[in-house]
Amino acid sequence: PALDSYMASGQVDLLVGCSELIHNDRLHMRQLYQEHLVCVMRGDHPFHGDALTPEMFSSMKHLIVSPMGGDFSGVSDGVLHKLNLSRRGTVSVPSFLVAEQILCDTDLIAVFPATLARERAPMLKTYPLPISVPTIEIAMAWHERTHQSPLHRWLREQIASVMTEWTTGTPAA
Repeated sequence: PALDSYMASGQVDLLVGCSELIHNDRLHMRQLYQEHLVCVMRGDHPFHGDALTPEMFSSMKHLIVSPMGGDFSGVSDGVLHKLNLSRRGTVSVPSFLVAEQILCDTDLIAVFPATLARERAPMLKTYPLPISVPTIEIAMAWHERTHQSPLHRWLREQIASVMTEWTTGTPAA
């Protein structure tokens, strides 16, 4: 079923993620922040260079994070295709937390939001992407069912405040 069906039935009350994945005319959405992407791998990964080239990046085995399930492509694939390159997506997982655990035990690499990668710096090493990809918009979405709820509205404000503080380092007003 579609995300809005899960929200209409009460199985999901609120979702925070990439706005492209949750964009839906039947849901309310609020932008939280803009994020750029980086390449991450385990701290003792065999790659020890100062920077990745597009060819190196595409030749490594990739872990793909697909919150909606099972997708093996992402924003970097279109850019690589224009360079006549492609990623070797070998594993697809639904969340960055699961991805982090797998990355720590394998030679896979992944594309992560930079803020998340920064928070995980002790466990993962980070490299700038060797290709130019657009920033992504992180947003939260909810259904009309909860739109007027005072408790839900309070929760949305708390999340927006925490996300502002997390991404800017300054407390929200």
